[in-house]
Amino acid sequence: FPATLEGVLAFCRTCKYDDVADALQKHRAEVCKALTQTQYDAWAGKSVDGSDVMTYDRFKRSVKDAEAVRQFVFQTLCLRGGWNGSGAERSLLDDSEQGSAGTAVFIAQN
Repeated sequence: FPATLEGVLAFCRTCKYDDVADALQKHRAEVCKALTQTQYDAWAGKSVDGSDVMTYDRFKRSVKDAEAVRQFVFQTLCLRGGWNGSGAERSLLDDSEQGSAGTAVFIAQN
């Protein structure tokens, strides 16, 4: 699946993450916004026991808002395209039909 918004939606449906896909569609514009440095730092740093990671089980118990979807995409799907370390803003997910120019990124089930 291409790591575009539509690709992630299809991936989530295939993996039976239908509630993630529903929330992603509902909060599409907010989810695709670039990450802040604070968000990146908080989500990239994981506790030893993994209690702060947005797993699918944790997502199911969440309020399923844009923040929960963004954290799930970042931590569970490991799509971190919204931050590149230079301060330049890039979307967390590419919301275009073609995808952005550059290196193509894909996701697959384990």
